Amino acid sequence: MAVDIKKHIGRRVRLARDQAGLTQEKLAEKTGVTTATISNLERGTVLTSVTTLEQIASSLNVSLTFFVDGLGRPRKVSPERMRAEDQFEAVILGLSDAQLALATRLLKAVADYPATRK
Repeated sequence: MAVDIKKHIGRRVRLARDQAGLTQEKLAEKTGVTTATISNLERGTVLTSVTTLEQIASSLNVSLTFFVDGLGRPRKVSPERMRAEDQFEAVILGLSDAQLALATRLLKAVADYPATRK
């Protein structure tokens, strides 16, 4: 399954925007682009310039590389799993260091729990 770069970046922009608690309008205002640009970017219908992505990253307090994380790893996953992973990452972005440490320990415990337990 080929990765659609525009859709991937769009999902990551929306993920970071949602986590930041911003509307598309507020993000557009902060970055100096139109709301239509943000909307089109999030829907994966356009690919914007690196300069604009840098402005968006700065406004959302994420690194520029956040938008392309995961592109180089070919995986076949269901749309449901992709959404769940995006939601999981959105939660992680909002955690403090202490909360993240606790969440990591809990997640490891869940991963170690037998999947077929009766």
